[in-house]
Amino acid sequence: MVAEYLHNMGIRDRIATYMIGNYYARPIIPFNVIVNSRNQLESGIRGGTGFEGTPWENQHGSTGKIPATSKYAHLGVDTDFYQFEDNKEDYFLWLARFHPTKNPMTAIKLAIETGIKLVLSGDMVSHPEHYKHGLECLEMIKGHDNIKYVPLPQDHTHQRAKLKLMQKAKCYLFPVGFHESFGLTTVEALSCGTPVIASNMGALPEIIESGTNGFIARDYNHMKAFVHSIDEIKPKDCRKSVEENFSREKMAER
Repeated sequence: MVAEYLHNMGIRDRIATYMIGNYYARPIIPFNVIVNSRNQLESGIRGGTGFEGTPWENQHGSTGKIPATSKYAHLGVDTDFYQFEDNKEDYFLWLARFHPTKNPMTAIKLAIETGIKLVLSGDMVSHPEHYKHGLECLEMIKGHDNIKYVPLPQDHTHQRAKLKLMQKAKCYLFPVGFHESFGLTTVEALSCGTPVIASNMGALPEIIESGTNGFIARDYNHMKAFVHSIDEIKPKDCRKSVEENFSREKMAER
């Protein structure tokens, strides 16, 4: 609304609207739009939603296109808060909202089939659908001692608890099933020196360089193979990739 007010006042060339997330709605007036990845930019100019070719494609209709003059700036994280940790523990981490688009069941399947230790964490409380899917996941891990659910506190200690899980994990699993507009938690994990195994979806290939700070998987079997290669990735290279590309200072420059 503020941007629209300024536009109507005639201050048009100096207005930039930053859009976070996928394309559920467009500005009615074509402001100078900034999005958070090259993939999101190209999708927005086409009028995409981020759910093309996925099971949720028909649930998210496009409301239009963003201007072809739009730009992108990768998101950045506070590297002072997401501090580097070289001393890892023996577990893989999945941390997101419990929703099928985030594929927690894929992480569980990986752990069951490979025997890796897996910690599941994230949001089960903010939406009934998250709670329902979370309960299905908890039922799925029963009898598997290598998999555990660690709830995050819903108070001022939330971010610190999340940080500790990311710092100590030997790998962060991000097997999403839709075209992520960015994937900020992957950068948070990398800042902690934790490599990432992610789907080849949306902006993730812009963040993860296979063999350097993690691996990009084209399918489930590809991801399963990378589980056994994660020790090849050096934590210091993960941190370096964030300092050079995804710090909040770099985002501000862009």
